[in-house]
Amino acid sequence: MAQKNKLKKPNHSLIASYLSGLANTALAVLTIFICFFGFKQLNELTKNSQEKFAFDFNKDFYSENNRKLIMLIDMDCLKFNKEDPKFPVFMVDNRAQKYLAVCSETNNAKQTKILYSSYEIDMLMGLFDQISHFEENDMMSLETIYSDFGWKIVTIWEYPAIKEYVSWIKDRYKKNLYEGYEKLYIKIKKYEMQKKQATLNK
Repeated sequence: MAQKNKLKKPNHSLIASYLSGLANTALAVLTIFICFFGFKQLNELTKNSQEKFAFDFNKDFYSENNRKLIMLIDMDCLKFNKEDPKFPVFMVDNRAQKYLAVCSETNNAKQTKILYSSYEIDMLMGLFDQISHFEENDMMSLETIYSDFGWKIVTIWEYPAIKEYVSWIKDRYKKNLYEGYEKLYIKIKKYEMQKKQATLNK
């Protein structure tokens, strides 16, 4: 009888080990749960920060001068003139004059320009070099850049007068002053192709 009672006694060591295992498992699951939602919230915060940064940069991007240059490029009304190598300029097609007047913040046709200096073009293109820097340092995602600036990045880089100017700079200074812009352009083109392919595969 004494031996039977002895056999019926619960194994406290085994129970404690079992409960400890359950507790550790529950703790591990809770940790994963917290990490998952923490990571999700961090991603959302990062995305929101990037979107705000892109929005603020977008406002600075659209100065009156930049708006006009983008419009002229889109309308194919800008030609590169390098007759004076010390002061190359971009000439505005006559047919664009009325549009420049409409685009003017002062709405004064007399203030429309027929020439843009290479320095003004550099200021516009330099912004894309900055965007490339932002992307490489995770300050702006490629998705945000494509959404906000993709069309401009591609249109401006592929514009004949701009390509001629970039080629002229390379020949004159023996270096690519817009390496960041060029890298960004390549990334955007690849991203655009991937999006088109994904749409076709649906």
